[in-house]
Amino acid sequence: MNPAFAAPTWKVSLKDADIRVFVSQVADMTQKSFIIDPRVKTKVSVMSTAEMNAQEVYELFLAVLAVHGYAAVPAGEFTKIVPAAGVKTDNLPMRDELNPKSQELVTRVIQVQNTPALELIPILRPMVPQYGHLAGVVSANSLIISDHQDNIARIEKIIKQLDAADSEEFEVIQLKDAWVGSVIELLSNLTSVDTGAAKAGATASTSRVKVVADERANRILVRGEKKARDHIRSIITRLDTPTNHSGSTRVIRLRHAKAADVAEMLQNLLSQSTNKSAENQQITEAQIQADESQNAIIVRADPSDLSVVEEIVSQLDVRRAQVLIEAAVVEVSGDVSEA
Repeated sequence: MNPAFAAPTWKVSLKDADIRVFVSQVADMTQKSFIIDPRVKTKVSVMSTAEMNAQEVYELFLAVLAVHGYAAVPAGEFTKIVPAAGVKTDNLPMRDELNPKSQELVTRVIQVQNTPALELIPILRPMVPQYGHLAGVVSANSLIISDHQDNIARIEKIIKQLDAADSEEFEVIQLKDAWVGSVIELLSNLTSVDTGAAKAGATASTSRVKVVADERANRILVRGEKKARDHIRSIITRLDTPTNHSGSTRVIRLRHAKAADVAEMLQNLLSQSTNKSAENQQITEAQIQADESQNAIIVRADPSDLSVVEEIVSQLDVRRAQVLIEAAVVEVSGDVSEA
């Protein structure tokens, strides 16, 4: 490149100079326009032995401002030099990409993939200066950070390490004695797991493990980190114990079918060991009685069998097809001879 067209470079050397003098020099070197807040008053000392281009001079300028508690905030075609304590109330520029060596104050939205964003705030808060800003958005599971670019880049690396999901897997726990619906309800009340239902103090954004009930197979699906899954499994194991009574009793009210007919069909199914439910599971032992006065059936069976019986009843208790017949009676009077 022809030296005549090479980008100009400078060496900066100041000792106990008024900061306004430094701002004036940087304005000449970078061709930027600055607005200095009246509260910006201090002496600065800057020593550089290497030649710097305009961008490098500006990065040095930002670093000096940060050392003295000031910040440069873009405002349209101008840049405001203000005390750093109030910058989080200004409209800092948004940056999709960061320069890990830049001291520029920016705002960045960081999407958290696996870990609840609010859980990271207590960990990251000490890393953000007092004039910075750190907040979480629950609905988007994101963090909003206003700080120097280099510090935000450092925080992002920490977030990526904390937001690892290598240990988050699925696990299926088959219940032997307890009914899955009762276990899920107890887990929802005893722990902060996400069961898919609204519960005070436990939502999908704060829970570290999610459990889902598979009522047809009387089993529980668990998703989360290994430590959290182990904790939930230990609770389920203690809950999945035989009860003192021989089974659970449930009253199933019918809307369309007759209780006596449904009870008879179910008893016939019980008497035939080869008949199976829609899930290919046999109903082992169950007592079924019809209450014709309320058009309901009373079922006493093991929890796992109750779900099978309810599934069969729901398929039998359907509205029957009906035919509407309209008839008209016509009276005819007169003499046959007149016909």
